[in-house]
Amino acid sequence: MANLGDIFVAPMVTASVAYWAVELQFMQPVIAMMPWPTPIGAGAFISTGGDYMSIVISILCAIIAFLIWFPFIKMYDQKLLAQEAGEDALI
Repeated sequence: MANLGDIFVAPMVTASVAYWAVELQFMQPVIAMMPWPTPIGAGAFISTGGDYMSIVISILCAIIAFLIWFPFIKMYDQKLLAQEAGEDALI
């Protein structure tokens, strides 16, 4: 399972990407908060007042978060597979 430091890396990186996207004027700043279950692109589009670039940035941030978390998810999956096979997981 991922350690505590890994849990903080993805949100810090994606928040930095979004901050710099707004700071460098690639997208408009957020003017309204959307409920968390709103789909990625739709929530970003609505919360920026209709800025299409926010859809691209939000999808980019989701891909970045996936790439950061994937090795740890894969490691945990291997641990579960080893436990399922009856072996002692040493991971």
